Amino acid sequence: MPAKLVDDRDVQFVLWEQLELGKYLDDPIFKGFGKDDINMIIEEAKKFAETAVYPANFTGDREGVHIVDGVVKAPPSYKPVYDALCEGGWIGLAVPEEYGGQGLTEMAGFPVTEYWMAASIAFSMYPGLTRAAMHLITTCCTPEQKMKYVPNMAAGKWQGTITGQSGWNEGQVTYYVRGYDTHNNYSSPTYPASQYNVWYSNYCVG
Repeated sequence: MPAKLVDDRDVQFVLWEQLELGKYLDDPIFKGFGKDDINMIIEEAKKFAETAVYPANFTGDREGVHIVDGVVKAPPSYKPVYDALCEGGWIGLAVPEEYGGQGLTEMAGFPVTEYWMAASIAFSMYPGLTRAAMHLITTCCTPEQKMKYVPNMAAGKWQGTITGQSGWNEGQVTYYVRGYDTHNNYSSPTYPASQYNVWYSNYCVG
């Protein structure tokens, strides 16, 4: 177990003193969550980060990513941790209840992500990118699209990833996931650059 992933006092200071989250807990968007409830959720996220995510960071590095029958496979040790993440309802923590989430606000949910990212930035890409995709869908899409995608994503059955040519870090491979050309030539008047891609975001766990 790590000595400290995140400064707990820093988390408490930002939430309750700097952002003064307590002022807003009576707002209906908090669904009746109080300070003790939010702190309990954060503490459980910390425990999960320390006892599950952090150990998987080391085993995942040793196991590595492999191509099996043409399919990219994440480290085997990620699978039980991801399953536990789904079973605990963590991916849908800040998703509206009508779409299968728990309805916590993003403001209160950010510390949860901070602990997981401190434990393993690689593993945290899975729930992190999914949460970003769910936020986009619940903000911009039609009711039919929301009901089609978000419940499955909140449950961890479907995942979000980076797809679309960024022209920066993931280049052509993000545009065409099966592409083999990982060399990215990005040019601007200020920052001409040429690079080779060394990582890809968020392939399937399992």
